[in-house]
Parts: sequence; structure tokens; C-alpha cells
Amino acid sequence: MAINVYSVRNHLEEEGWKLISDTYKNLDTELEMICPQGHKQLQTYKQWRKHPICEQCMAGDPYKVKKNKVPIKGIDTQRILALDAATVITGYSIYDNGVLVSYGTYKVDKELETEQRINEMKKWLAAAIKEWEPDFIGLEHIQLQSFGKGYQVEMYRTLANL
Repeated sequence: MAINVYSVRNHLEEEGWKLISDTYKNLDTELEMICPQGHKQLQTYKQWRKHPICEQCMAGDPYKVKKNKVPIKGIDTQRILALDAATVITGYSIYDNGVLVSYGTYKVDKELETEQRINEMKKWLAAAIKEWEPDFIGLEHIQLQSFGKGYQVEMYRTLANL
């Protein structure tokens, strides 16, 4: 199926967006659109398909989760949020009734002190729980690693604190 202005418009509308542009040339041509909150956006269809996120919505709250990537939780849905144990970039995946429905990463400034990074992760996780409504949360198990001539005790301690 060829992509045209009508298929782009329909796809955006399915996600609560509105296409303002009257023409579509290709995936890399910028289009004018409006997010579900009413903010005008200028981005390519390729960008939007990869991350249907309104930068204006995200700018107001650094802990706001990318809810456009996660489907609305159904009444009979059991949702699991699985997390990577990391203090700079953590990966997450969301499963509805055992089926992967979304995944991504959350990044914290690596220049922050360890306690500050953990606090930023906690704030993001609280926002994710509120937005995505998981029934269960799974966190990757940590283990003491041996690299070179010694054990990575400080890394183990940091991840245990997380």
C-alpha cells in the first residue's frame, strides 16, 4: 500500500493527532500537525511514526512518560512493566496479557551524583506507574560482577540501592 496524505491523516487521527498539511511528498518531508493537547508540530511522518511525541507536551514535565507509545489499558488487561537495573539509561518494556506492546528507554544525566540519578529514576518511575497503570513491575536481577582483578562492589551497591 502506497503512503499518501489520506493514509497519513488516518494514521494520525487514530492516535488522536490532526494533520494540517494538505499534501504528502515522502517520509522525510515535514508535515504540520496538531497533537492531542492542541500543540502545533512540524515533523516528518518518519519521525512521528518512530516517536509520536509532542515536544511541547514533554517540555513542561521532564518526568512525563511517552504515553502515545503505550496503548490504553483495557479493562481485562493484566499489564507488566519490566525494567532494566541502571542509573543512567534504563530500558523498559510493557506487556499486556503477556504480549509486548511497547518498549523504550529513559535517560538521566550521567554527570549527576549517584543519589541524584536514582532520585530522577524514582520520579520517572512514579510518573510511569501513574500513566501506564501496571499490575506488576519486574526489575532485572543484579549480581556481583568480576572484571579484571577485582569485583565491582560499588556498582553492585549502586544497583542494589536503585
